[in-house]
Amino acid sequence: MVAHEKVIIIDFGGQYTRLIAQRIRKLKVYCEIVPYNISLEDLQKEQLSAVILSGSTTSINDSNFPRLYADIYDWDIPVLG
Repeated sequence: MVAHEKVIIIDFGGQYTRLIAQRIRKLKVYCEIVPYNISLEDLQKEQLSAVILSGSTTSINDSNFPRLYADIYDWDIPVLG
């Protein structure tokens, strides 16, 4: 059985999220877009090759800036933001 690559794009509301997904898929890599508030447990269930963090329309100085689970950086996969 061939293992397929899977990339998740965590969508923080950036304007280029769909374009990033299109480019990844053009490379024949399976790609899904998920919301930034997806549970850590749901992410851990996936057999991921990489995670891409999309941009956001909010400033990091805003009190309601969307946050990501810090544990994701300890996984043994590339994280691109």
